[in-house]
Amino acid sequence: MLLIGLDGAPYDLVKRWADEGKLPNLKELIRVGAFGVLDSKLDQTPPAWSSIYTGKNPGKHGVFDFQFRKPGTHEFAPINSTQRDSKDVWELLSEQGLRVGVLNAPITYPTREVNGVLVAGFLTPGEKVSYTFPESLQTELKQAVPGFRHSSADELQLNLQKEKYVQAIYDKVENLGKAARYLISRDKFDFFSLIISETDHVQHWFWDKMDEGAGTEYGDVVFKTYAAADRVLGDVMNEYSKDAYVIVVSDHGGERLRRLFHANYFLHSIGMLNFQRNLRTRTKRRAYSLGVPQGLYRLIVWTNFFPLRYLLRPLSLTLKDVDWKRTRAYSFGYGQIYINSNGDEDVRGSIISALLEVVDPENGTKPVVSALRKEEMFSGPHTGEAPDIQLSMAEGYEAFPWTSIADRVFGPNTSRSGTHSTRGTVLLKGEGVKQGQIAGAAVTDIAPTILYLMGIAVPADMDGHALTQAFDEKHLRSNPLKTNTEEKAGLPGKDDRKEYKLSDEEEATIEKNLRSLGYI
Repeated sequence: MLLIGLDGAPYDLVKRWADEGKLPNLKELIRVGAFGVLDSKLDQTPPAWSSIYTGKNPGKHGVFDFQFRKPGTHEFAPINSTQRDSKDVWELLSEQGLRVGVLNAPITYPTREVNGVLVAGFLTPGEKVSYTFPESLQTELKQAVPGFRHSSADELQLNLQKEKYVQAIYDKVENLGKAARYLISRDKFDFFSLIISETDHVQHWFWDKMDEGAGTEYGDVVFKTYAAADRVLGDVMNEYSKDAYVIVVSDHGGERLRRLFHANYFLHSIGMLNFQRNLRTRTKRRAYSLGVPQGLYRLIVWTNFFPLRYLLRPLSLTLKDVDWKRTRAYSFGYGQIYINSNGDEDVRGSIISALLEVVDPENGTKPVVSALRKEEMFSGPHTGEAPDIQLSMAEGYEAFPWTSIADRVFGPNTSRSGTHSTRGTVLLKGEGVKQGQIAGAAVTDIAPTILYLMGIAVPADMDGHALTQAFDEKHLRSNPLKTNTEEKAGLPGKDDRKEYKLSDEEEATIEKNLRSLGYI
């Protein structure tokens, strides 16, 4: 069977372009298969793909965002595959003796052993490290597919080399297709997966151009990237088998980004976050009061010369300027709030109440749709590591990420014009699949569905369910769902393998790539 990932592909956008005949391979799959919204409650790449791989919520697999908080500190570092505390679906298939091929999967560096081949994708620290299993495959792949690159952010500076950046995106998608066909031609896989991250990357930078129309400069970049991915999908299906089961899935959706909610400054405004009183921090705050960073920001937006943002860094207030002894809560990541003390439910309750009441004075919108306690959103042994409060934002809003504090609660979006949404895409095609809409699908349902289609019992500790609603009664009678009733089937994860610590150079490379995409 085939699993094709289109990172960030929103259901509504895919449906519109497929209905218009602009994505012919997806249109045909929709015609003969089951198609619908894939719910991604935590709509960020690392936790969402990790839930797709494992069938589990982040409270079980332990991945909540691009970076994790180092225990006992206020410092953060990039995640890696060994921090996903569960076996991935292709590892479960490998244990059953099935041959698997995994190409360009995000958050799979360092690579873990499989019965087959694995090529790590997004969040791999550059091209110099070893990112394939077996290790020899890396050289072989580069020789067989000249120009092959995984989907970590491109080194090109978008705003200085936009034409080259866009062409590099198209080339990367095409080369991923060539790599997939090469791997399929050299092996006999029972399961093969290809994930294309570029569909998400271009949405962040070119959603506004897409809204302006295809006739504008770069207005067709997003569509052309999807069209390239659609061609790759068709080529890979033809190379693998026209009769195979196919699942097309996205980890989350996407939408236009219009306004930023500065969570840390909001916490400061309600007395929950306080600054240090040293000279450095006082100087930064004075610069804000004089409007220096704000003026630089307006210049950057006006000139569209975003490398100038590096001039802002020495003046920017960050978590390094926080007085932790006088701070009761802070935000890190996308809409994640941590309480700076143990078990202070009164603090958490008052923050949630304040969040739900905040209003954007520019348009009267309440930007925070929900503010959930971690116990309401997650379950499992890693729930204690989760942010104490997880925000869900209104359409067009983003809780400004990472360590920035700013000087106001709301502001216009920065260089990126697209953000994530919870409405991803799922599409199933194959024998016994009913034609039409599929309802009620979530990211945790993909791994159990794959196991069901492969005739393997679904471990009881998976939170998701096989998407049996997508199959006709005849198929279900002939292929009853099997469940492994062992309490901890599919685990242990970390207990079985040594956790990998990224080197300083690897951390710096990943952080640079994340920064180039506007993620930190």
